[in-house]
Amino acid sequence: MALKDALGARVEWARRRLERLAPSLRERVGEQVQSLQTRLDDLNRRLAEEAVPEERKSSVGRLALERKAASAARRASQMVGAGRRVAGKASAGRKRSSGKTRQTGDDAESS
Repeated sequence: MALKDALGARVEWARRRLERLAPSLRERVGEQVQSLQTRLDDLNRRLAEEAVPEERKSSVGRLALERKAASAARRASQMVGAGRRVAGKASAGRKRSSGKTRQTGDDAESS
C-alpha cells in the first residue's frame, strides 16, 4: 500500500506541475508554430516566383483574379438564394399565423 500511495503522490505532484507549466508551454509552442508558418509562406512565395517564367507572370496573375471573381460571384449568389429561401419561409409563417381562424361547417353551427 505504501508504494501505491507514494506513486499516487508523485503522479499528483507531476499533474500540478504540468498544470502550472501548460499555459507558458502553449504560448511558446504557438509562437513557434506562427514563426514556422511565416517562414514556410516566404519560402513558398520565393519558390512560386522562381517557378513561373517572367513572360507568364501577368497571365497567371490575371487568371488568379478571374478565379477569385468567379468564386466570389458563386458565394454571393448562394447567399442571395439562401436569403430568399429564409425570407420565403418567414413570409409563409406570417401568412399562416394571421390571427384569423377559419371556421369549419361544424364550428360555424355551434357558434
